[in-house]
Amino acid sequence: MHIPPYYNNDTGYFRFYDVGGNKNIVVVPQRRGSYGYNFARLMASYLASNGFNVYEIVTPFHERRLPNGVISVVHLPVDSETLKLTSKQAIEEILALINFIGEDSIGIVGISQGAAYATIVSGLESRVKSSVYIHGFGNVADLILNADEKFAQHFREQNKALTTQDDALDLLRQQLSEIEPLTYAKGFSTYDAIMINAKSDDSIPEANVIALWEALGRPRIHILSGGHFSLALHAKKMLRMALRHFQRTLK
Repeated sequence: MHIPPYYNNDTGYFRFYDVGGNKNIVVVPQRRGSYGYNFARLMASYLASNGFNVYEIVTPFHERRLPNGVISVVHLPVDSETLKLTSKQAIEEILALINFIGEDSIGIVGISQGAAYATIVSGLESRVKSSVYIHGFGNVADLILNADEKFAQHFREQNKALTTQDDALDLLRQQLSEIEPLTYAKGFSTYDAIMINAKSDDSIPEANVIALWEALGRPRIHILSGGHFSLALHAKKMLRMALRHFQRTLK
């Protein structure tokens, strides 16, 4: 899939942590690590060090897939169509990676925006048997219109003609319905998924967290102290939570 005019974004890739095991996990990263911090890389390395083969996918407009000289999507033009295409591209690439792995039982970890992708993939692909959603959320349109998160603010600034309308929420929900995690968060076993979220998250409102939790059937959820970025202070705890979950559920 090509999203004009971003040719750097055309080629997807992943990092494979091959430990010769028989259990496989896909790690889907956040939009961009805060201050160069990449929790997806840490998660992938930790799970691999505990016997899992891990595939850390690089999603659209991430790392080398950004245009030359650009460090974040918040510096690029964006509208509903671009957001939808970007999400579809990410989801197609994750599904293709699962086909490449070729196993019948796969785990997935999604972080922030990656958690939205992972939720959709888990709903589409029956081979995903176990999921960990860190900073997971639902109601994308509501989040974009109301959250203090940088990308949401950037979208509103770029699309004032849409976001200032009285029926902006209904319009945006309609435009983004195909990439709404809640649409795909059905039929999950609460045993097979866990959520990890921050108690004082200034980027993902509590209502959006609860929306996903409800849609998933109220799986186990760990609410840790801190905000969206300071949740990283609980890195060791989150790594252990994810490991225990996969050891218990990924057969």
